[in-house]
Amino acid sequence: MSKEAFQDALTVFAYADHGVGRWNLKGRAVPINDEPLHFSNENGLSLLSGKGYGAILTRAFFENVSGDTAAFAQTIFPVLSERNCLIVCMTIISMSDISFGELKEKTRLDESVLREVLDRLIESRLVIEKKSKHKSVGLTYDIAEMYHTCLCLLLATVEMQRISLKGISCCMGYGDYPIKL
Repeated sequence: MSKEAFQDALTVFAYADHGVGRWNLKGRAVPINDEPLHFSNENGLSLLSGKGYGAILTRAFFENVSGDTAAFAQTIFPVLSERNCLIVCMTIISMSDISFGELKEKTRLDESVLREVLDRLIESRLVIEKKSKHKSVGLTYDIAEMYHTCLCLLLATVEMQRISLKGISCCMGYGDYPIKL
């Protein structure tokens, strides 16, 4: 639980992530532990993994959080607070380049409700609408590249917290992050 031990864990995690992410392991991906795990220590480092998800968070990360971060989040958080918007985003992430018909079928939203939600997401620049290469499909939808990774990580973190952590806080405490605004 020393600061040095967690720095070593961070280094190992970074090498593993690089190896799997860039297929440097001779085409074999090493699965992340299915059983959710969370380690924190008083030095401000948290490791979280499970069900194909892994994250490292250090207090040092928050030294770079700024007003720009708030502006970036302000673009997507209002629409994500709306249940139907969140459902549509999760569905689009699960199947990129998804058609209106596929969205309607998977979300089970009424056509007019789905159209309103998509218009809201497009207006917020979270979702992009484009013509399919196949004319019979019509329009397709995808999460905007700028927000795709952010949304994937946010949803994965929320899911891990919901399923496994039962409200455990990361970094061993509240109120001690050196956020610069």
